[in-house]
Amino acid sequence: LTRLKGFELAHAVDLLPFEQCCALLDAVLRALEPPPADDPLDPRLEPELAARIVLEVVRLHGTLLPQRPSAAAALRTLRSRLRQGLQNQLDDLGFTDAGLRFIRRKIEEDENVEFYNLAKRLGYRKHARKRPTDVD
Repeated sequence: LTRLKGFELAHAVDLLPFEQCCALLDAVLRALEPPPADDPLDPRLEPELAARIVLEVVRLHGTLLPQRPSAAAALRTLRSRLRQGLQNQLDDLGFTDAGLRFIRRKIEEDENVEFYNLAKRLGYRKHARKRPTDVD
């Protein structure tokens, strides 16, 4: 699953029948469980990939899933686990970004070196630009 591109993953899930999609939700749920204490290096599914899989299944079978109690329960559990896992990844990214900024400031202060911001030099803004509207 980790080697599939986004459109390939969507296409693969589209080809699965409803029963297999329910089994896929259960497999994703098991893959998101914390690793056993005796094997902390046990590979688990990344929350981002798991979320993409779940969203594709819900997009495809969103009206049928709540009618099956086991699938509805799996979705509720997946929601909380994915939310926590994605939040942890977001926190890690923020921590890494803050650490890199700290290192940059420290180098600039200690070494009397100034890094230039290529994005600023090229005129990119931090937020997306509004697209011009076509006027006929």
